[in-house]
Amino acid sequence: SIHFNKAYNSYNGAIGAECLVYSKTDNITLDEQVAGRIQNALDGLGFTGPENKSRGVKEDNSLYELRATKMASVIVEVCFVEATEDVALYKKLGPDKIGQVISEAISNKKINNVVKERKYDMKNLVCYCNQVDKRAAEYLADYLQCPCIDATLPFTYSGVAENIIAVGGDNPNKGNGQVGFSGYTTKYIAGKDRYETLKEVLKFIGKL
Repeated sequence: SIHFNKAYNSYNGAIGAECLVYSKTDNITLDEQVAGRIQNALDGLGFTGPENKSRGVKEDNSLYELRATKMASVIVEVCFVEATEDVALYKKLGPDKIGQVISEAISNKKINNVVKERKYDMKNLVCYCNQVDKRAAEYLADYLQCPCIDATLPFTYSGVAENIIAVGGDNPNKGNGQVGFSGYTTKYIAGKDRYETLKEVLKFIGKL
């Protein structure tokens, strides 16, 4: 079965996908084979943890779904819903693409469904929420030759840009009648203060 994971209230970064089986040492081996293929497929899409490390296939004999099933069974945890980069990647790829690679891993054959690529108005869009981060955001936008916007102002992000890059901290009043960085954000660049944020931008563009 297909699930989504959660371990923290919030997480800035990537955690990745994982597959669960009841046991790796019982007489059933099909579950490990299928889980391994699914894990490799999701890793290939980019659903990996820090330093691109795979979370791998794990044993869990406490879950009823695995414990009470006599046939080979696998629980697929596609990504962590609180991990900003996991969610951004999920939204970027879309459920059809992710579902197709999981299906191909289960069947162990190529499925020739045509998945239409998403079309965007532009390649990159840079956004910021605080005036202290505006300069760093504008440097990045100038380097990428793309627009730079204030994310505290209402804006429809869907279908606008392939890469939506947030610079600096989010709006501290987000959710209290105000808006901030969108769930469509694909990359976050921030330091502990405005100067460290600027350094992170320079690192990102290869100037530091």
